[in-house]
This record gives sequence, C-alpha cells and structure tokens, in this order.
Amino acid sequence: MLNSHKPIFESLFIFTLFLLPITKVASDELPQQFNQLQTKMMEVNEKIVKLASDQESTAKSISALQTSLNTAHQEISGLKIKQGQLVAANTVTLRTANGHGRGGH
Repeated sequence: MLNSHKPIFESLFIFTLFLLPITKVASDELPQQFNQLQTKMMEVNEKIVKLASDQESTAKSISALQTSLNTAHQEISGLKIKQGQLVAANTVTLRTANGHGRGGH
C-alpha cells in the first residue's frame, strides 16, 4: 500500500524541496516589485503633468506671438497705404513743378 502512494510522496517531496522555496522568494519579491512600479508610475505621472504645463505655456506663447504678428501685419498694411498716398502726392507735386497738370498747357 505504501508503494502505490510512492509517486505522490515523491511529487510532494519535490514540491516541498524546490517549489515552496521558489514560490516563497517570488511572493517576497512581489511587494518590492509593486513598490518599484508604483514609484515609476508616480514619476511618469509627474512628467506628464510637467509636459502638460509646458504645452500650455507654449500655447500661450504661440498665441501672443500670433497676436503680435497680426498687429505687425496691420501696421505694415497701413504703411503701404500711406506709401501709396505719398507716391501719388509726390507724382502730382513733380508734375506741377515740371509745368504739367496746369490746365492742360
């Protein structure tokens, strides 16, 4: 009767000698691994918050630059109009000075 249970005892013996210590080591490492992963997760979350903040700051800078660019474009357009008016006025002045434009003479 003892011989029929021999494979079971051998299996139990192998389990006790090898697998139990391995499972014990693995279970002891899990909390440490969990803590490491949790720490890494917190670091990643902090980086995400910083990147979001940097992105918001960059978006504000881009908006301010766009506003300045629009203002400069309006000023340039205004100066071009004034330049055109001055060129036209100068042309009339030169024609008058050269004797042109006096009643068709």
